[in-house]
Amino acid sequence: MGCKQMGKQSIRFENPPIISGAASVVGQKEGEGPYGKYFDVIEEDPKVGADTWEEAEGRLQAEAAELAISHAGLSKKDIRYMIAPWQLLQAILPVRKNNSVFHSDMEIRGRKRQHGQ
Repeated sequence: MGCKQMGKQSIRFENPPIISGAASVVGQKEGEGPYGKYFDVIEEDPKVGADTWEEAEGRLQAEAAELAISHAGLSKKDIRYMIAPWQLLQAILPVRKNNSVFHSDMEIRGRKRQHGQ
């Protein structure tokens, strides 16, 4: 996907971006609600092993991003831009490791539960 740098922090895509994957990762309370059956992952631990709520929010967002990328049939290496509200990026960036915005220890700890399991 080609793009043109328009300013210091602005770009214009030659072709409009499309949404090719989506995912939802929520806490147990949301999973128990009326829309619980529609969520991809329901975390049992509201802080997903994090020390702070801010770090937990970043981990949940990162896990949802990884799952959405997987649903699209892509890998993290295929992603060049992440378009999100600044608050979301602030939540994700502090958990960045190895120059990657995505934090992958969610898959190793075995603490996530797919809906229906």
